[in-house]
Amino acid sequence: SFVVNKICLISKYQIAGQILEAYSERNAYRLPAYHRLDINFTYTTRRGNTWNFSLYNAYGRRNTYAILFRDDEPQPLRLALFSFVPAISYNFKF
Repeated sequence: SFVVNKICLISKYQIAGQILEAYSERNAYRLPAYHRLDINFTYTTRRGNTWNFSLYNAYGRRNTYAILFRDDEPQPLRLALFSFVPAISYNFKF
């Protein structure tokens, strides 16, 4: 577990064979900076139908989604969801 009522586990210590956990103050913890570039292009046909091409997180930055602490690892594990996600959609009128 790493989040308890918006109080986050920030580090672990081992003293005399016992593992101690240090938590942040309530609402005092922040994840690393998160940014991404989304690109979208829409092409409209003569009939009014549209093609939509999009790319989520175009430059593939591995943004931290969650931070987990494991007993067997001294450093926290940073989880990222996606590097980039392409999408195509077609809308038509009848």
